[in-house]
Amino acid sequence: AAGGAALVVDDAELSGALLGRLVHELLADHQRRAAMAAASRRLGRPDATRRVADTVEALLEAKRG
Repeated sequence: AAGGAALVVDDAELSGALLGRLVHELLADHQRRAAMAAASRRLGRPDATRRVADTVEALLEAKRG
């Protein structure tokens, strides 16, 4: 959320009404959605799957010894 790509709602505050309001606000605000999408692209890690798989493989190799 700090990067602008998401909204964060505390579990204790979440309700169906709040979720509905937030979704409605996002659907009505094209500029906000575009800014969130741009932030998501900036923060994204396109190679995340490969990096996780490489880490798992390295851990397995180390365990095998």
